[in-house]
Amino acid sequence: MTRLTKIYQIKNDHAFCNMVPTDPNFDTAQLLRFRADPSEPFPLLSMKPIPSEEENEEYRGRCMAECFLLYGLSFLMLSARAATALRDVLEAYGQLCVVETPLGDYFACGRSKVINCLDYINSEIEYQYSMTKRTKLPRDIKRYGFDVQAIGDTAVFEIPEFPVTKLFCSDAFVTTYTGNKLTGLTFEMVFPAVDERHAIQQKYLRKRRRGKLQ
Repeated sequence: MTRLTKIYQIKNDHAFCNMVPTDPNFDTAQLLRFRADPSEPFPLLSMKPIPSEEENEEYRGRCMAECFLLYGLSFLMLSARAATALRDVLEAYGQLCVVETPLGDYFACGRSKVINCLDYINSEIEYQYSMTKRTKLPRDIKRYGFDVQAIGDTAVFEIPEFPVTKLFCSDAFVTTYTGNKLTGLTFEMVFPAVDERHAIQQKYLRKRRRGKLQ
């Protein structure tokens, strides 16, 4: 039986605390400059502020995440333990940059591999019209189709349709992450789609009933 390739979107696990830039005037342009040139200064970070008593109660007892996406973007931040555990599957990022934080050094993965792998025929895409570019651009994807051959063995990647805002990974990343009991991230399987997975399972069961599979 051919091994099924699974692809996940990486998201923050809100059961854990993370950090945000201390500068109230921070914008994503700073992160983009850092991505283009890692020698650019990285914004100073602090613990995520808790603005209300309700949130204070909600955050009570939460631990600091070992991994998190800065501002929920595709900038992966890792503790020293996480960076060591994930080193082999993060080769596409290149060199990790050390960032000083109130909780010690974290490592910024500023650059991920951008792969043109979205299968437009098998994806369900919502578009919006861009007045500046005078064309339709993807606004959201309700159903993902991927060219798995284009992805190959890449463990973590972005797609050009959503630069900076969405980060995806393979089974290899999820297996390494969970095997090392890291914290801070969740993984939403986006490929194959739910109905595709059901169809594959049903096909497998039919073959098994016919005695074609052991």
